[in-house]
Amino acid sequence: MPLKLIPALSVLLLWSLSGLLAAEPTHLLRQPAVSADHLAFVYAGDLWISERDGANPRRLTTSPAEENNPHFSPDGRLIAFAADYEGNTSVYVISVDGGNPRRLTWHPGDDIPVGWSADGQQVAFASRRETDHGRSAQLFHVPVDGGAPAKQMEARFFRGQWHEDGERLAYIDFGPAYNGLYGGGAGWRGYRGGTTPSIRVLNPATGEVQAVPGERVNDINPLWYGEELLFLSDRDDKIFNLFIVSPGLGEPERLTNQETWDIRWAARHGDQVVFEAGGRLHEFDLVERSQRSLDIQLNPDLPQRQPGWRNVRNNIQGVGISPTGQRLVITARGEVFTVPVEHGSTRNLTRTDGVREYPALWSPAGEDIAWIVESLDGQTLVIADQSGLGERQEFALGPDFYQLHAWDADNGRIVFSDNRLALHVID
Repeated sequence: MPLKLIPALSVLLLWSLSGLLAAEPTHLLRQPAVSADHLAFVYAGDLWISERDGANPRRLTTSPAEENNPHFSPDGRLIAFAADYEGNTSVYVISVDGGNPRRLTWHPGDDIPVGWSADGQQVAFASRRETDHGRSAQLFHVPVDGGAPAKQMEARFFRGQWHEDGERLAYIDFGPAYNGLYGGGAGWRGYRGGTTPSIRVLNPATGEVQAVPGERVNDINPLWYGEELLFLSDRDDKIFNLFIVSPGLGEPERLTNQETWDIRWAARHGDQVVFEAGGRLHEFDLVERSQRSLDIQLNPDLPQRQPGWRNVRNNIQGVGISPTGQRLVITARGEVFTVPVEHGSTRNLTRTDGVREYPALWSPAGEDIAWIVESLDGQTLVIADQSGLGERQEFALGPDFYQLHAWDADNGRIVFSDNRLALHVID
């Protein structure tokens, strides 16, 4: 039969996020900042603040716009953060007691706060307003009471922190290829090419520059701890952990032992470092060399948590038409659906939480569908009846990234490749 074009494909997915149980800590807490008395973090695009141990959390901002990159002032009274209230990302400050945020930068480009000057009178931020090198910007300061921003140096800059003496700057001059750490789509996790960021320590008065030892590793998020320097690095097993390096920038020492989740963000006050890993916040004591998780419980009124219909048209990752021309197989939002061309019902073949299914293949006869499941345990090839009924076959593939290519009509073999450019077949 001739195939008909479908002018407006709209797959509706009924979904519901479970309500948070009172005894369960909240996940997806991001970008912690810490002061003597408070802990700040980002959740669902809003700024939150709590006691140092995570008790009594309350929401500081409620705008539909996204707020991120919080940094406490040295006296702990203000929080600098980024928000796109007016259509571009600018620097704002807000009191720890709440109130209306106050805007400090007005450039049409994005301005990202990275911390404060040592005296607490200015907010330090990264901006590409004068130059754009892709993964780097330049360092600017803006007075907390308002005024014109001032560029601090011509050199490239991405993220960094001033020492409390105001005389030394620890920074990285460009971001990692793994841009998912800073809000990007994903990037190259475990990248070992020629553009891995290294931490530098600059004395602007003398021009002296030192670098943390490390070759083709990603070192980010420098934090001063007296005369020592804390930072995040994927130098061991390509997983970001917390490290410390002594004066003179000798061999770094690893402090944490995250084996599954990267430490994506860290902040320090006193002898404690609070960091984000696996969607939760954790505290590391630098004196005791001990770690604990912060059990923060939130239960806000979030529209995203309400059951409802969602149009996944813009989230479609793959489409294939059946050999009969009667149904489509569609991968969207990490699920596998089959959709009728004209008559019939939409079927969700997977209905899974915590894993991702991606582009599927019809069998030559149109009776079965194959797809790959990605989870923390690796990737698995699944073959299932297109009706969604019956037993499924599963084949463990391993930790690499795999892509399905073809289903051999003559011999029933499935051809797929891995991220090492090797072709495989499974019979």
